[in-house]
Parts: sequence; C-alpha cells; structure tokens
Amino acid sequence: MKYLFISLLVGFIGCAKEQDRSIVLNQSFSLKKGETVCTANDEVCIQFQKVASDSRCPSNAMCIWQGVAEVNLVLKYNKTDYPFTLHTTDHFNYRTDTVLQGYTIKLEQLNPYPDGRPIDPREYIVQLKVSK
Repeated sequence: MKYLFISLLVGFIGCAKEQDRSIVLNQSFSLKKGETVCTANDEVCIQFQKVASDSRCPSNAMCIWQGVAEVNLVLKYNKTDYPFTLHTTDHFNYRTDTVLQGYTIKLEQLNPYPDGRPIDPREYIVQLKVSK
C-alpha cells in the first residue's frame, strides 16, 4: 500500500509540473510533436502538429543549398484554431515567422538536425518565441 501511495504521488507531481508549463511572451520555449502550450491566462495556445517536410542539408554532407524544413502549427485564440506554417529559413518564399491575432510567432530552431539518417517524426522538437 505504501508503494502504491508513493507511485500515485510521483505521478501526480509529474502531471502538475507539465500543467505549470506555459508560454512566457518574448521567451523561447520548446514543443514536441503533438504538444500544446498556452499563456498563463490561456489567452493564446500554440500546438506543434508536425514537420511537413525536411530537406535541410545533412550535417555530414556538402550541399549547394542549405535546404528547408516546413513546420505545421496551430494558434488557438478565442476558441478558434488558426493553422499556419513556418520554415527554418527566410529565403525565397519561406518565412520563419508570422503574425496572427496580434501575436508574432517565430520558429527559432528545429531539432534534431539531419545527419544523413532518417529522423523519426516523434523526435522533432521546435523552439519558438511568441511576442505581442
């Protein structure tokens, strides 16, 4: 019985820590695929849906162009979803940032960086910054 109580307590503390995580404007934060994080007042939430494509030049290769990854995200604001796409470069028609509902969302980094081996889509982590 004692071990059951300790297991439940540890599980509860782990859940509480996850719920405490929130977006702080003008500070970087990371999301794994499928994760959603909100501001402390729940005014705005960001969800990382998936990496739609990743043609970045592997770190162990020589490439003519750096390549680009495309990340699909959703801004949740005022009970409405606003899907959007960000890229790992600002070249050509690609954008690393966007403005939605008065919030600027910037993709700062996408990890892991390709090294020639296939990347499991569940391994991707985006680093974002939201400002107003």
